Amino acid sequence: MDKFTPENRYLVIKYALETNNVSKACKFFGISRTSYYKWYNRYQKMGIEGLEDIPRSKPKMPNKVPKYI
Repeated sequence: MDKFTPENRYLVIKYALETNNVSKACKFFGISRTSYYKWYNRYQKMGIEGLEDIPRSKPKMPNKVPKYI
């Protein structure tokens, strides 16, 4: 995973909003603009709780051959 906690992600968003410059904030914190906008959209929808890590589920393989075969 990445090194950013929900609090750190909030600080990145806050810095970008204060400076009114997303590119500068992303460069300063060493993240991509894609990551920033992903976090920002989740923050807009769910607040601070949206910045939590999302647990990843194991992929489902419907065409997988069973082990007994």
